[in-house]
Amino acid sequence: MRKKIKQLDAITLQHEITTGTTPTQEQLVQLSGLDKTEVSQLLEASQNNFILDIVLLEDSSTLIANQNEPNEPMEVISRGETVEILTKLVEELPKREQLLLSLYYEQELTMREVAEILGVTEGRVSQLHSRIIKKLKKNFHTNFICTHTKK
Repeated sequence: MRKKIKQLDAITLQHEITTGTTPTQEQLVQLSGLDKTEVSQLLEASQNNFILDIVLLEDSSTLIANQNEPNEPMEVISRGETVEILTKLVEELPKREQLLLSLYYEQELTMREVAEILGVTEGRVSQLHSRIIKKLKKNFHTNFICTHTKK
């Protein structure tokens, strides 16, 4: 699956360089030779994995600093479980929040560009972004870490 995601990313980048626009899902189907369902699944997997990587990286310094503390989350759960839970939490976000994360992290747009697309101010995008990340962290801790440390 990762190989196909990388292939789709390369096709997307080439299309953006050539045309100056991001390809639609239909264009990706034509350019990749994959069927519509597979392209849709790959795009969703790519988005979820990218967002999860950002959330995990954001906390990596804290996790490393606390490595020797008892009941540290990474001692309680495996990385695979972490990714699985975070994927589920991202999928549970409202579509608008998923869109904001996707535009900012996956499409690498600036806060200003995201604001224009969403029809809000740049400051509001920053507020929403912070709130979404806090929500993901809180939900992860509440729904998973707490339940695993009580076992």
